[in-house]
Amino acid sequence: MANIEKSTSEVFLTTYVNSSVKKIEDCLNKKSIARLKRESNLVSVIAFLRIIIGKTANYFNVSGNMNQDQVIETANDILNLYYFLSIEDFKLCFERGRQLRYGQVFRMDGSIILGWLDQYVEERSEVAEQDNLNKHKEAISETDNKEIADKDFYDKFTDKNPEKPKEVDNELQKVSDDYHKDPKAYMKKLKKKL
Repeated sequence: MANIEKSTSEVFLTTYVNSSVKKIEDCLNKKSIARLKRESNLVSVIAFLRIIIGKTANYFNVSGNMNQDQVIETANDILNLYYFLSIEDFKLCFERGRQLRYGQVFRMDGSIILGWLDQYVEERSEVAEQDNLNKHKEAISETDNKEIADKDFYDKFTDKNPEKPKEVDNELQKVSDDYHKDPKAYMKKLKKKL
């Protein structure tokens, strides 16, 4: 079991290392750690989180750095609070934290990392909201265009169209007459055509 857990967390770590996210939009619609936990197991996800937290903490040369117990507790907190984020989200957030986008780092502990994640989630929410709004506007535009096209098509074959070809009226009338004269014969004739 340990080899499976190790290999799964290594897969997560490989995804983390190889991920080339530069902006939040790159992280949207990726698998959340909650989904990864369901698809693999809790131990693998915790192991992955412990590795990235430890690497991030080791990046800083500060007097108050994290010990193993703090790393484990922070990993558990992240899994409970930020289960909706993806591996790519963590990569981008931790990179931004190391670049001091969320403030100076004078000590490294769980509260610093959770603070980074709070700020990241706020940024991510704004981006996701704008992304959803853009998709909604696009869908409305497509629906409006389709409704216009449907209306134009409908108008061609109704009395609203003064230029409607007389042969359309005549053909529709002939179909209606044929059906009403002998519905069974009409249906047989129609089946033969198909």
